[in-house]
Amino acid sequence: MKRFSGAQTGPGSGSCARRGIKTVMCPWYKYDCSIPNCPVLPTQHMVDVSSHELVPDHGMVDSAELETVLEEYNITKTDLPKIRRKDPAVPSEAEVGDVVKITRDSRTTDHAIVYRLVVEKQ
Repeated sequence: MKRFSGAQTGPGSGSCARRGIKTVMCPWYKYDCSIPNCPVLPTQHMVDVSSHELVPDHGMVDSAELETVLEEYNITKTDLPKIRRKDPAVPSEAEVGDVVKITRDSRTTDHAIVYRLVVEKQ
């Protein structure tokens, strides 16, 4: 993989991740996207991480299901584990304050379900 040598600084400098681009590597120029002032256009960076086979299903929770879960565990919404809004696996329609249902495959049970509260920063 090619990398830039030296640090590039200046106004507006920052990695592609800081600009909100969800990516692992520049597919066009094969540069590491964590470098400042990446020369590749943002549209060339787009990679849909949520469709990868190792990423568990992330879905939105409706209010009726949320009430049932909170009542069952005797907790409030803010007691749930948190997940950042900019996490690549979070559904695009999720907003801060929503709850996401994550369904993973499990060795001991058929599947494991986890609920997470969407936050801006932790």
